[in-house]
Amino acid sequence: MTALDELNTTILRKELRQRNLDSKGTKAVFIDRIRDALINENKRVTYMQPELLRVTKTVEANNSNSNNDLETSLLAKITTLLDTVQNKIENKLSDSENMHTST
Repeated sequence: MTALDELNTTILRKELRQRNLDSKGTKAVFIDRIRDALINENKRVTYMQPELLRVTKTVEANNSNSNNDLETSLLAKITTLLDTVQNKIENKLSDSENMHTST
């Protein structure tokens, strides 16, 4: 049994609605839709990483020139937020993969 299997249909529907996905069908269909959405979300984050790295390097270069503490602080917060999002997506994908392999 996977982590998604343990969720009831009300929670699964809520997750689908938050992603603007169809929330009609059976529990198995809900789980498949959420699993696909999590995989696509991870692909988008992975696709964005080179651009985020470029922006980060640009801001770091500007910070070294201007020594702007506010920019440095914002960059650190953005980097932390992006790391948190990436970790959450990876955890959800791992849960989904564990669920998929255990069935």
